[in-house]
Amino acid sequence: MMICVQTDHKSEFDKLWKFAKTHMLHTSGQWAGYFSWKCGTNGNVEDQNCAPDGEMYFTMALLFAANRWGDQSYYDDAQFVLKNMWKGNTGSLFNENYKVITFQPYNCADFSDPSYDLPAFVDLFSRWSTTNNSKWQQAATATRDHLKKSSNSQSGLYSDYNNFDGTPKSVSYNSNSHRYMYDAMRCAMNVGMDYYLFGADSKNQEVMMKRLIDFFEKDGYKHARFNWDGSNASDSYTLGETGANAVGCYALLSDPAYDEKVKTNLNKAWNASLATGTYRYYDGLVHYLSMLHLCGSFKIWKPKPTIEEKTVSGNGSVTYQGQTYTEPTTVTAFEDCKVYNVTIDVKESTGLANNQSEKAVSIYPNPAKGGAFTVACAGGVCRVEVINVAGQKVAVSAGNSINANLLPGIYMVRVTTASGDVYVEKIVIK
Repeated sequence: MMICVQTDHKSEFDKLWKFAKTHMLHTSGQWAGYFSWKCGTNGNVEDQNCAPDGEMYFTMALLFAANRWGDQSYYDDAQFVLKNMWKGNTGSLFNENYKVITFQPYNCADFSDPSYDLPAFVDLFSRWSTTNNSKWQQAATATRDHLKKSSNSQSGLYSDYNNFDGTPKSVSYNSNSHRYMYDAMRCAMNVGMDYYLFGADSKNQEVMMKRLIDFFEKDGYKHARFNWDGSNASDSYTLGETGANAVGCYALLSDPAYDEKVKTNLNKAWNASLATGTYRYYDGLVHYLSMLHLCGSFKIWKPKPTIEEKTVSGNGSVTYQGQTYTEPTTVTAFEDCKVYNVTIDVKESTGLANNQSEKAVSIYPNPAKGGAFTVACAGGVCRVEVINVAGQKVAVSAGNSINANLLPGIYMVRVTTASGDVYVEKIVIK
């Protein structure tokens, strides 16, 4: 589904989601909001337990689809899952104490799998979820911190399963859970994705990826499986690893000393032979996702912005965002992280500049000495902004007076009244 939304294959996305929603999604009971991780092509559920990395990708793909294709149903489905990920301790997908994703929300909630750490996704959940936003914000920080702890201080490798403190976790039903195996190779892709999309933990991520790439360079990219400390190497370097490690190299692009190592990994990912045979699925899709990242085809599909209306008025001329208008017009502008249709209301000058009673806004004294002046308006003043000839805000006040250290010159004063009207006047600073 993530590949479909990133490559604009809506019909394929809809078929996959219809199957998953119909046969895999739990809509009630303790598993509500989670997906049965194993299901036959005929729809028969073979294991109702969830695989938390699946929940992460399902939800992120739905949100991207809602934003890219403008379908509210995707958004509603994603919010159902997001809300149910936090159940109030028992059964939460993320451990409520550590705010780190669990290996399983019920029977294995006391440890994690670092390849499930997807900080870029969690960061977006904290912005777009309609519930539990403070928990998601905490989880974004905790997820990045858990990846840092999970990276071995010498080899840079990760273990397949681990504790919340980052140390490997051994379990009776998986003799290799404490090793760098099939799951763990995805960690480099998760780190690289977060690095280039957000850069919120860039310094730590640079250190982590330097250790990891240095380790594989020393190994000559020969082996695929290791102990956490890099010992006991086995199996051949895989297609999935070529992709995931190349994405991790995003964190090395700012260091010229790693230029050759970055090129080595990019070439390996680009020139790798595609997987064939029975077990092509997993390594093939890890590589496919990696190539989307490396080719610039993996994007954050954001919600379409709502456009608000506003009016900027002035006598004779209006200066707005560095542009001076002498005729009424309408422009589209981006201001304070919002998009506006701005009506430029240029009123005809009456020639009564010295008769302040004829003006909606009065500024005194004008000229002013040193940047101290007062604004009067019959409708009340709630904000005053001083703008220089370059269109830059150089002083702001929530009241009706300005006392700023301004250089001599001509400035525009933008006044917002209590009723929301906006007026622009000129002032001379001596």
